[in-house]
This record gives sequence, C-alpha cells and structure tokens, in this order.
Amino acid sequence: MDSTKYNQVFREAVVRKLLMRGNRTIADIAAELNVPYHKARSWLRSSKMANLRRPLSCDPMKSVSDIAEVHELKDDWVVLRREFRRKEKALSELAALLILQRQGQLRWGNGRHSDGTYRSGVDVW
Repeated sequence: MDSTKYNQVFREAVVRKLLMRGNRTIADIAAELNVPYHKARSWLRSSKMANLRRPLSCDPMKSVSDIAEVHELKDDWVVLRREFRRKEKALSELAALLILQRQGQLRWGNGRHSDGTYRSGVDVW
C-alpha cells in the first residue's frame, strides 16, 4: 500500500495537467508523474478541486444569449432535418418510378412498333 502524502499544491498541479490532457488517458499522465492512477482519478473527481475546473459563465446576459443561440441552432436543426426527410422521400419515390419504368421497358420493349412509330401512352425520353 502506498502511504505517500502529497501536498495540496502538487495535487492541484496534477489535476490541472489532467484537465488539459487532450487525448491522453489519466493512467498515462499518472504514470508520467509517478502517482498511482486511483489517486489521480480521485483528485480529479474531488470536490476540493472543483474550483480548478472550467468556470461557468457568471454573466447573466451572456448565459441568456447562449441559451437563445442554442434554441436557434436547435430550430435550424429541426428545419434541416425536416427538409432532408422530404428530399429523401422524393428521391426514393423517383428511384421507385425509374425502376418501374425500366421494368416496363424490359417487359414490353422500348415503346416502338416494328415500323419505328411509337405506341400510344408510352412516354419516351
């Protein structure tokens, strides 16, 4: 069992490094600093270290504008999603019509009589 005592300044430095770790894991940084993984993780989760985490916005007007922006983005997302679904449905209907047209051409020919004239009722492109 590791009974090493770490002072508060060292713990805060470890937590700062863990918060800025990017893609690295807690285990990688703990090994680099020669600190047991479970201690580094518990320091990171500790309520005493909460003041080191990124502070939330204290400006109420900024918070309101952020909330308004989130709602606007959500509304834009809903509109885009609806438009995408509509276009996807139209595209699938068009694909079905093209498949039916192709199947008709394969079954009944290209819509021409043997003398080269077109049959009535058959659309030719």
